[in-house]
Amino acid sequence: MMRLVVASAFACAAVVAIPGRGSGAPAPAFRISFAGSAVQHVVDTKRYIADDDGTCFARELINETARVTWTAGAPKALARVSGSTVVGETVRDGCGGPPERAPVDWATTVACSGRLELVGPAVVTTTRTKKALVVIVVAPRVAPSVGSGCSLVVRSTELVAHVSVPLAKATALKRGGSLTFAVGTAHPRPGDAYAPHVDCSRSKKPYDGYKVVDTCTDDLSWGGTLKLTRA
Repeated sequence: MMRLVVASAFACAAVVAIPGRGSGAPAPAFRISFAGSAVQHVVDTKRYIADDDGTCFARELINETARVTWTAGAPKALARVSGSTVVGETVRDGCGGPPERAPVDWATTVACSGRLELVGPAVVTTTRTKKALVVIVVAPRVAPSVGSGCSLVVRSTELVAHVSVPLAKATALKRGGSLTFAVGTAHPRPGDAYAPHVDCSRSKKPYDGYKVVDTCTDDLSWGGTLKLTRA
């Protein structure tokens, strides 16, 4: 298995050689590049319910959207994630009831806005079988910038794709020729485990006089391309 980690500031491609078996011919080499974009939307509502009458006296709504864009290759290039952002807001109110029922200084609206910054490299892994070159690409990990006021956690572990390239097609390419494969949630392949919709609700233990009911949804979709080019 060949594991190539992207590590520089510019998008360039991995160079992978496919050695022949029992042949004296030079091994064909290929560049691999990976580009994509993702949208993740999280809505988390916490309702504070009084034990005495079962009414909601305070509510917190977090609504945030992340947009991730990247290009990556290896072994000499770090992924680019410029243009990746997260925006939204946190709203605290009295569940639509009288303001005096809410805790003192509870009602407020706080904006969330910032860049998504690179916190981990992209990774390209290749494996050869008898009939195929199996390429696994992992998008770079990103997180909201310090001071953005955003709490969204990007589900980077799902920005992954597995592509099996038939050796016959790969080796038939002329120099400069390429094969491009669509990847992402609309194009799952063996090895891909995507969860476009996740229930991120978290149960909380009751407090003295009230309980917290949490309702949370986390939706993620992404698409991109993996390009294999004969060097």
